[in-house]
Amino acid sequence: MSNTILDFNSPSPLYLQLYDILHQKIMSGELPPGSKMPTESQLIEQYSVSRITVRKAMDLLTEENLIIKRSGKGSFVMPTKIQEHITGQNSFTITCQLNNLSAETTLITQELRPATEAIAKLLKIPDNSSIIYVKRLRFADKVPIMLERIYLRFDLFEYILHADLSKNSLYTLINQKYPENQRKLSRTVELSTATSEHSKYLNLPKGAPTLYCQELATDLNNIPLFRITQNIAGERIRFTSQT
Repeated sequence: MSNTILDFNSPSPLYLQLYDILHQKIMSGELPPGSKMPTESQLIEQYSVSRITVRKAMDLLTEENLIIKRSGKGSFVMPTKIQEHITGQNSFTITCQLNNLSAETTLITQELRPATEAIAKLLKIPDNSSIIYVKRLRFADKVPIMLERIYLRFDLFEYILHADLSKNSLYTLINQKYPENQRKLSRTVELSTATSEHSKYLNLPKGAPTLYCQELATDLNNIPLFRITQNIAGERIRFTSQT
């Protein structure tokens, strides 16, 4: 960081001056998204101010959602957020394209398995019916964004079982049998926190804020087709209702 000097004779409080300096460094990209902020001790030494002054400046940046504090690790500039429509009308790949980001997928699990009682009820199939279960980790510009689980009715989508879902679009495959104009999608989004599994895959501290999305697709006669759940790094995505 360049050593910008505070004006100790200014009527403007020192914490506001420090806030302005750090704010400008974030906005200019000198402190890029995801980078670690200087520690309290470093800022105290660099600007010759008290710990209280530093904390008040950092608190303002936190309130404005410009930085995020991670217990035991320090403060970081808020990562660039992906803009996604609240209805989930676009696939993850298209959403990344609209945000000028590169989408990637790591396939963790893809197998045929018996449906649990809960999934069988959601898909309206007999207990222990076969389903295609897929677990994927989705990235935007190499940054992990979501851990995704997909439950497809095997009797409807047998051909997807051996498709390469690390490279092929799931929705493109689904459209082969059920185009978008022949299915409906319901979606719920709620706040959650990162479990040990989410921490591992999404590179988040355990307990960090996440979003839990649930989607159920049906045909036009309300017959369930597939179920998707997504655990999303809350600091890396922003939902919008803009059209």
